[in-house]
Amino acid sequence: MRPSTNPSLRFGALVFKNLWRRPLRTALTVAGLAVGIAAVVALVGISEGFERSFVRLYQQGSIDVVVTRHGKVNRASGTIDASIEAKIRQIQGVCEVTPGLVDLVAMEEDGLFGVFLVGWRPDSFLFDGLNVVAGRRFRGEERGVVLLGSTLARNLEKTVGDPLQVVEGETFQVVGVFESHNVVENGMAVLPLEELQRLMDRQGQVTGFNVQVADRTDRGLIEGVCRRIEGLAKNISAMPTAEFVHSIAEIRTARAMAWLTSVIAILVGAIGVTNTTAMSVVERTQEIGILRAIGWRKSRIVRMIASEAVLLTVLGAVLGVAAAIVLVRGLTLSPAVNGLIDGRVAPGVLLEACAIALVIGLASAAYPAFRASRLPPTLALRHE
Repeated sequence: MRPSTNPSLRFGALVFKNLWRRPLRTALTVAGLAVGIAAVVALVGISEGFERSFVRLYQQGSIDVVVTRHGKVNRASGTIDASIEAKIRQIQGVCEVTPGLVDLVAMEEDGLFGVFLVGWRPDSFLFDGLNVVAGRRFRGEERGVVLLGSTLARNLEKTVGDPLQVVEGETFQVVGVFESHNVVENGMAVLPLEELQRLMDRQGQVTGFNVQVADRTDRGLIEGVCRRIEGLAKNISAMPTAEFVHSIAEIRTARAMAWLTSVIAILVGAIGVTNTTAMSVVERTQEIGILRAIGWRKSRIVRMIASEAVLLTVLGAVLGVAAAIVLVRGLTLSPAVNGLIDGRVAPGVLLEACAIALVIGLASAAYPAFRASRLPPTLALRHE
């Protein structure tokens, strides 16, 4: 059988051959870029997943408007007078209001450093989004009881009837375990509102109110309700659910830090690809000169160098994406964080990572390819 004379096959084989002339250098370059791509997928994926979980948390609870204290960077640290609830109920378009109190505590003895404590009234419509799989909800004026999300119950190794020290010196009885489609809810503990107010020394105060409107598809109605709620007092803010979640300082900070760290890692990887491609051109000066002498156009030389750089970045992207997916899913197995992060990485983040890898490949090849295309055949042939 005669060997293939297909020019495209010969071109592709040459690109692969050029990369594997220095296998260790190529492997280290791919590994360096993979770290950067993994940082993008893992860090950005986790931050977006955290934000996505909070959006679903409010939307699944049929919450249309969230009312919090105005001007507080940390929404959970701000409080509102609970008596405002009666005024909110009188606003036209409002059909239901429920107060809530939120705190974040550490249960260090159990290795948990970020557990959400949520205070709700027994009649809160927010319970409608929870599926109690063991035990029951708390009732009426019941005190000293707590409901645990399924993830938190598993991490604490608690079940119905077990005692739980929620904070130091305060022991509660687990009366129910619930499941939710939301990772944040599965990792939280729900207490009677007045009990959490007592624990936090915030009697008569709440973190905010969750509001349902008569027609949640009516954007104008929601915005009108927000304006009228804000008119009730100077220190309160009312926002639609998605807008509220995007404004949470912790989420914005996490997103910014994720991208900042990712950009630094990506730059390091890009420098590695540029260095490898440039060194390859220097080492092959004579070979490139021969290719030019036998009729290769400058454009084809550029295409060869660019293909090598893009192939490096594609390999790095594949390795980085795979490593990030394994890392994120592995983190969900850790009790310290599996009640806070979603183990799934959004397809959009994967596409962003692949696009970044492609841009890096083309950008990294720009100077080496330009230099290679400018080599005169006669000068390259004399190169030793």
